[in-house]
Amino acid sequence: MIRLIARIDARNGMHIKTINCEGTKVLRPLEKSIAIFSEGTQTFDEIILLDNVATLYGKQNWLIRDPAKFFFCPIPLSVGGAISSSEIATKTLKSGADKIVINSAAVENPSLIEKLAKICGQQAIVLQVDAKLVGDTYLC
Repeated sequence: MIRLIARIDARNGMHIKTINCEGTKVLRPLEKSIAIFSEGTQTFDEIILLDNVATLYGKQNWLIRDPAKFFFCPIPLSVGGAISSSEIATKTLKSGADKIVINSAAVENPSLIEKLAKICGQQAIVLQVDAKLVGDTYLC
């Protein structure tokens, strides 16, 4: 069975497109992208929302700040961005996410993955890795 999963990169409540992992272009409000991916003729099985700069700027995850905007999402929602502790992970799940996505925190603290799996359940943890091919080697 094929599952389609949409990934939406977000910043400040907007759907953005990264350009070569360095620049960004704003596409539309997140709510509109979620509606497109969940209600169109080509619906997805899951949506992954990533706040690309939350960790960089030390911001709180956007779903915790404004969960009411995303309760209407009719398909499973995985959320990432500045999830670096079990407290933030559980708040994110309680705010409406079905799964949490960790990236930078897992690199800095690999034991966090196992800790979160015990607290939130293995099915609720997604590890996302940003890698770039340089020569014959992938760098994270």
